Amino acid sequence: MAKLSIGKTSKDFDPIQLAAGTKVEMEHTNNPKIAQRIAMDHLTEDRRYYKKLACVEDPFFTPKKIGIGIAIGIVAAKLISR
Repeated sequence: MAKLSIGKTSKDFDPIQLAAGTKVEMEHTNNPKIAQRIAMDHLTEDRRYYKKLACVEDPFFTPKKIGIGIAIGIVAAKLISR
């Protein structure tokens, strides 16, 4: 496992992105702490990692058409509702 987020805590990350990322990473483990650490590593590498992932998974998702604030909310809701 990458350890990009060593020295960081969950408070260092956007809570919506971290929650969404943790949910996504639960596909790879049944341990929420490990899933959260993986999400933190990805978010350390790219703070928009899960926003980009949502756009890749839904190619018709177009943030510019609906406004970035609404788009972020939709991405978070989609990832959290998985």
